[in-house]
Amino acid sequence: SDLGALNDAQLRWLRDLMASSIAKNNGAPKNVTIMTHHQGLELDGRRKEPLFSQVTTTLGAGPLRWYWGHVHGVAVFQPVDVGGVQMKARLVGHGGVPYAPDAKTNALEWVETELAGDPSIPSRARNGFAFLKFGDEFEESLRDENGQVRWRNE
Repeated sequence: SDLGALNDAQLRWLRDLMASSIAKNNGAPKNVTIMTHHQGLELDGRRKEPLFSQVTTTLGAGPLRWYWGHVHGVAVFQPVDVGGVQMKARLVGHGGVPYAPDAKTNALEWVETELAGDPSIPSRARNGFAFLKFGDEFEESLRDENGQVRWRNE
């Protein structure tokens, strides 16, 4: 099987979920946020197949937001058009493993460039986490290991 691909049982579960009333608002699909371990996009914007197609095809128009880890780093991608939905993709794999800052590509809106100031690993970028608040208004920020906001969706 392909690394990062959904297996038949996972695909069936996702299809069944999307066909259920849980994923609908008065019959119309809800805005979907999905979190996976493996990435849907490479840092240069290339689609990571087959996972990208499996997720976006199964969800119909694609998720509104897609978060993943796997790759050690943190990045905010430029919006990606998926079936008329401007998908917001985020790499949030900077939780604890030391990593070096990634170079910004045309596919990225933001990438962590600051070093952590770690004397034992001078090339280490800041570790951190994503903060998401769901409700009437969606709030999203990427924070460093000290809780400082490094990027915020305005």
